[in-house]
Amino acid sequence: MGLSVSLYYAYCLLLLNVIPQIAGYHIQYISDFPESLAVLVFVIYFIAGITPLFLSSIRKTRLLGVLMFLSCLVTAILFVQFGTR
Repeated sequence: MGLSVSLYYAYCLLLLNVIPQIAGYHIQYISDFPESLAVLVFVIYFIAGITPLFLSSIRKTRLLGVLMFLSCLVTAILFVQFGTR
């Protein structure tokens, strides 16, 4: 799963336009990435990045998984709020 997300993003970065700009004290990236795949690719990225932390037998790694999940949740909330302005 991680490899497929990496290949997708590599393809997009090499062949599609990405324009960074400053907007409201944030760096906003305007890109030609397909909107229809954005949620699917994010879900695959999320699963590939966080699931192994919860499957680990090391207890502190599970704590890291919880912290990363919460961090991703806060980031998603802030991203949505920034995008609606």
